[in-house]
Amino acid sequence: MKIEVNKVVELKGHSSSVYCIEPGHIPQTIFSGGGDKIVAEWDLNEGIAKGFSIKLDVQVYALCHIQNLEILVIGHGKGGLHIIDLKEKKEIKYLTYHQATIFDLKYSKVNGALYCASNDGSISVWNTNDFSLKKHIPICHEKIRSINLSPDEKEVAFACGDGTVRIYNTMSFVEKAILKGHESAANCVVYHPNNKLVVTGGKDAHIRFWDREQDYKEVRAIPAHNYAVYSLDFSPNGKFMASASRDKTIKIWDVSTFEMLKRIDRKEFDSHAYSVNKLYWGDFKDYLVTASDDRKIMVWDVKEVGSDSNYDCNVES
Repeated sequence: MKIEVNKVVELKGHSSSVYCIEPGHIPQTIFSGGGDKIVAEWDLNEGIAKGFSIKLDVQVYALCHIQNLEILVIGHGKGGLHIIDLKEKKEIKYLTYHQATIFDLKYSKVNGALYCASNDGSISVWNTNDFSLKKHIPICHEKIRSINLSPDEKEVAFACGDGTVRIYNTMSFVEKAILKGHESAANCVVYHPNNKLVVTGGKDAHIRFWDREQDYKEVRAIPAHNYAVYSLDFSPNGKFMASASRDKTIKIWDVSTFEMLKRIDRKEFDSHAYSVNKLYWGDFKDYLVTASDDRKIMVWDVKEVGSDSNYDCNVES
């Protein structure tokens, strides 16, 4: 399988590292947040910033756009959660439960719950009807970097600083599995759209593939980058996966073969100059969006050459 990669546009405006990306008001927009304490919205089609922006007094590490409620949740470096009504363009609640950095946020429409991961090693679960606390669970003694929900939203995974990935049932909050493989911190976790595969990335620069149908057996480990893997995301059709690293590169992988198809770097693609912190592979034109310590957001068009519509992800050990 071959692919072509072209840079569509660079979004410039942040004055410090960009740490988070979320879908925006409409399919062609995204929200971003970072070290400059700004949350901004961008138009991917026009390559410009929209009129919407929020200025905080602390760095922004996590965003969650609850689209059906028209709410944006902002998690910051001191553990607070700002709840923003996007329709009214005002803050409707400020939650101060955690006392350490909020690294990730995920919303479950099925359960009406917001999951929050903190540097204090615990997660909190919030009822999005009134933003009351449903559950607080100490997970480990290290930071929790990443959250991801399975496509059916029956389980939620947490990437932990002790190298493990913990998986919980979203209804009972009972721990289902502990994935052990990364030599140091696990930084990110994603589910494949077909609901069969869990993929994790770590400080050890490895990407690890786990088969849910084989009791989360590790089926492949790849020394994927030179430094820590910070973010993973699948293409909308599930054929490809992108990985982002502290080594300044983005890599595109064939999910069915685990083969690396393209290395996006500064030399060949005029890509990011510093650590790539976050990926978002959205539905709008299937664009891949990347955010970096170089203060830039880049939009990439990734196209398969000679595509085959008959595709399935077959996991083999």
